Amino acid sequence: MSEQYNSPRTERWAMIINPTAGKLRNHKKWNEIFRKLSIAEIAYSKYYTDYEGHAIVLAQHLVETRGFRHILVAGGDGTFHEVVNGIMTSNIPDKHKVTLALLPYGTGNDWGRYWGIYRGKVDIVKILYNRKTVPFDVGTLSYTKSNGEKEVVYFTNSVGMGVDAWVVYYTNILKKRFGGHSWLYSFSLIASVFFHKMENVELTPNDASQHYKGSLFTANIGNSCYSGGGLKQTDGDPTDGIMFGTFITSANILKILKGLKALFANRIWDLPIAHVIKDSHLHIHTDKPQLFEANGVLIDLRKELDILDFDIDIHHNALNMLVP
Repeated sequence: MSEQYNSPRTERWAMIINPTAGKLRNHKKWNEIFRKLSIAEIAYSKYYTDYEGHAIVLAQHLVETRGFRHILVAGGDGTFHEVVNGIMTSNIPDKHKVTLALLPYGTGNDWGRYWGIYRGKVDIVKILYNRKTVPFDVGTLSYTKSNGEKEVVYFTNSVGMGVDAWVVYYTNILKKRFGGHSWLYSFSLIASVFFHKMENVELTPNDASQHYKGSLFTANIGNSCYSGGGLKQTDGDPTDGIMFGTFITSANILKILKGLKALFANRIWDLPIAHVIKDSHLHIHTDKPQLFEANGVLIDLRKELDILDFDIDIHHNALNMLVP
């Protein structure tokens, strides 16, 4: 064993790899990672995703049937989002004991950015070996479908609606044509801002003093603070048990330009047109069906004409994160 690692680790890691994420096609780099894991005597098994949503199925199987409680996610925010949803929808009683690690290779990598885990700059073997663990919160977006079935989507970064969701919609279209590039989000943001129409909403958190009813241009409800490849639409902290929601309530050309300046300066919630909600629960009523995004994953409910009510909740210390 290398002198860098002077005692063995006994936990077993399931490694869920998205081979289509970002730069994961570099086989030489992967062989080097696998070699370092072996040198450090870290026990792991590899599982590759084959299709969108496959990481959900894999994560459920690995914690329910294979008994894994340590999962390394190699991919982007979308893959991590799927793994968290797989764990949280599993039938295991000790979800709070599951520990996740991240090897970021996606387009945005916003979850890793919060923890200081950057693509191409992380020594994942050292992180796995040192085992510095932090409990983190998981958010839920809940609603009742037209058939009466309750749907729950879990998220780590944030949930967005209005312009925020349309940016993801257009970004996904562009990614299919141009691949994963950080500039796609900025291009989609500018296009969405100038073409999106206002909507009417009612926001009802537990704290009645933060209630809001009126127009809405865009919203980002953060469990963490980053979205869209490093932009800060909220000041969320995934360890404090509450959400930080930034709701932009009106827009004209001048306000849009000021809003873009504040967004890229990471202080958009300080704008006069921003309504901020800090709470562990939020009920949202809308006048028409919505397009949402959760961690960059689209939730398109525009055809479900009777879904106008949504609940967002933060579940404190739901899972654990391995950090540098």
